[in-house]
Amino acid sequence: MGPAIPPENSLPSSALEPVAPPKVRLQCKFYLQQKRRRCAMTRKRDSEYCSEHLNLLKQGSDSVKGRRIACPIDPRHSVWEKDVARHSRKCDTVKKNAQPVDCAWFKLNYNWVSPVPGVSTEPVENPTLLRAIPILNRCYESNFGNSSLPLVVKSNTTLESHRFPQLLGSKKHALQQSSLIQHLLENSMFPNEAKDNITYIEFGCGRAEFSRYVNRSVFDHQNKANVETLKQTGFLLIDRASNRMKFDSKFKDDIDELCRGGDIPLQNRTIPVLDRKKIDIKDLYIDNLLQQSNSGCVAISKHLCGVATDLTIRCCLNSESLHQKDQRLEGMVIAMCCRHVCDAQQYVNQPYIENLIQDSDISYSDFFNSLKKIASWAVCGRKCDVLDSDVNNHFSNLPVVEREKLGEKARRIIDEGRAEYLRNHGYKVKLVRYIEPSVSLENVAMIVNKL
Repeated sequence: MGPAIPPENSLPSSALEPVAPPKVRLQCKFYLQQKRRRCAMTRKRDSEYCSEHLNLLKQGSDSVKGRRIACPIDPRHSVWEKDVARHSRKCDTVKKNAQPVDCAWFKLNYNWVSPVPGVSTEPVENPTLLRAIPILNRCYESNFGNSSLPLVVKSNTTLESHRFPQLLGSKKHALQQSSLIQHLLENSMFPNEAKDNITYIEFGCGRAEFSRYVNRSVFDHQNKANVETLKQTGFLLIDRASNRMKFDSKFKDDIDELCRGGDIPLQNRTIPVLDRKKIDIKDLYIDNLLQQSNSGCVAISKHLCGVATDLTIRCCLNSESLHQKDQRLEGMVIAMCCRHVCDAQQYVNQPYIENLIQDSDISYSDFFNSLKKIASWAVCGRKCDVLDSDVNNHFSNLPVVEREKLGEKARRIIDEGRAEYLRNHGYKVKLVRYIEPSVSLENVAMIVNKL
């Protein structure tokens, strides 16, 4: 005998109602050649494309709304041509780039060098690049010979034991953070019994993921080292962008988790002090952010792009608190990247480059701007089917492997100039490849200690 079937009127009302079919999202039909997929934006029902790609409908001036053009303020998005004037007044880019008002830590262009006559930042033409290549080879061989930067890959137990099990896919960012954090630890940039509290200043912090794991590792290290009085760590987070999904709230959560899993009562835990500022490094007057504490400071960054590295060095050395008077700067661990967006005007050690090329018939501007371009050859990567000997119609007629070597040489010269500049100002500096190239081609870190 089968199960009893309840009468129809006893069924819940929700079971009697027809189930609405799921809504189908209307996806833009524009095909992105570079990404090999369709645009992921949503389109209107009466249009084949999203608002960004409506100009491909070939409606031109016959369209009801006219045509879409690139925004004159930020060409990364488009606007209706007839609405340009109104859009220019309320464009989000204007709001994001607005200068802070009445901020004690803001001084316009405080770390920015005034334009130097005769120094150009314009891209060089191919003939100039070809002329710079033999000069680059000669400068490199006379100063560094055939030696390459040492590969010094470190591993931080705290980060890897906690984070690696959470990662189902690529671990490349975690591996980089692990190595950089261990470099901090082994170069005496963690607090200990003999060292007071430390404030970590992360330049170009983004979501502050790197600082989050520095905080976790510092706390765990003190706990395992049986430090009697746990030091309170501070974090000053600097970025010019507005970042979503920030990790700021995770700093306290991580400490609570470590206390629950260890021998430290929750009431005895030390909560890190966080201060996030949205500001361009070129305008940062950092002394007014460091007045509330006398702790030592460590500058950190993971992938500080191009000219931002030079601005960070200048920001630290311009500071009375960090360098000139109080000398609170204990060190730096900065992973550099994107030399192709360096700036010949803002580079911290122009005399270093000029000294390298003093016997050559090329100007500082032409050589430095050539270095920028050539440096990109080391990190652009190559497809699986490209051989070392392939030229692929490159204007230099050099095979891929030779171009990559030239890129490494150009990067090295730019980075060595920065290191020499810090040495001349009283710091001990070493350049290392902190991770294998298979993990990241941008794998050079500058490790700075106070003498």
